Order: sequence, then structure tokens, then C-alpha cells
Amino acid sequence: MSIEYAGARYWLLDFFGDIVEHDVMRDRLHSAKPTPGQYPGIFFYAQDIDSAPFDIDLRKAVSLPVPLPPLRAISIPGQAHIIALQRRDGDQRYMRSIHNSHLDFMATMPNQWEYFLPLSEQMLHSFAILGQEKICAISHEDGRALPPLEIIWHHRGRIGEYEFSLGDNIQTLEEVSSLPAGQEAPLELKTDSEPLRLKLRRL
Repeated sequence: MSIEYAGARYWLLDFFGDIVEHDVMRDRLHSAKPTPGQYPGIFFYAQDIDSAPFDIDLRKAVSLPVPLPPLRAISIPGQAHIIALQRRDGDQRYMRSIHNSHLDFMATMPNQWEYFLPLSEQMLHSFAILGQEKICAISHEDGRALPPLEIIWHHRGRIGEYEFSLGDNIQTLEEVSSLPAGQEAPLELKTDSEPLRLKLRRL
């Protein structure tokens, strides 16, 4: 078995809070809001996303002929779990997300809109749980009911008036995916100031 198929499957969240997707009709990459319960059409395999630099070969869920260049994941200093994706076919350019448009591989340097957050299958499931009030009730530790999770710019999440880095909270957020229906659990998230202590109830 080829090493590129070893490890876990991951998807990509862009700087603008959108998932990297595949437009099957045009056979090109674009960004879209995460759809709860649906796997995005572009993914890759990796053994350990914390060991950058490492090679990435993007895969299409629907195989179509337009080729995708081989990439290398490069860590971003001071950015937990955030990577830039540089071509490794000799071009040396970077993958970039163009807001409300498409993605290409033509950036000459990694600016913020060339930053991506790899998302595990558990993270996608956690987004689906926390992002739907019909599935999960979220409350503050003081008892106040809070709205569902929103994914916003800069690879951040927002629950009500509270914002936090997704990268700084990956392991904690992934654990939400295993919360059974009908159960309650505390959720403590790191923020830019004091910890955010929440209570979750699966419906």
C-alpha cells in the first residue's frame, strides 16, 4: 500500500472560515460553508499533521481529469496547527483561497489567505454537533443559553459573544464528536483571555 494512503483522512478549512471543496461541474477547487453531516469533496491522508513539513497529495472524492499539483505542508510560526501549502513540483508557489471565489496554486508567498487548518473526521463531526441547535444545546457555566457554534475568519470559532482559536482547541473540540445523544458534558475552551467554560447537552 502506498504511504500516501496511510494515516487518517483530513480536510482543509481556509482563512475565511470556509471548507475547501470541489466543484464537480467545473472540476475546480472552491470554498464553501461547512455542511453538517457532509464530507467535503477534497481531502488528503496524513500520518501526523503536527510534524510539518510533510507532503500532501490532495484527493477528489469524485475523480475528474484536471490534475492537482503535489504539495508540501509548511508550519506557520506562532499559529497552532495552521499550515501553508507549497507546490513541490518545482514551481514553489502556494495554494491560496480567494474569498467568495475559487482556490488556485499561484501565490508567490504565504499570506494569511494562504493559511489552512487541517480538519480531522472527528472535528467535522464536532462542528456538525456544535453547529446545530437541534442536535446540541450549549450553555455558559452560569446557566445562560448560548447559540450554536459559528466558524469565522482567522480560523476561529464563535459561540455567542465568545471567540476562540480553533487551532488552540483542536483536541478538546474533537472530543465532542464522541458525546452520545442524551448525555451532558462540560467543555472548556482556551480564549485570548480567561478560559470559556460551557456545558453541552446532546439532544
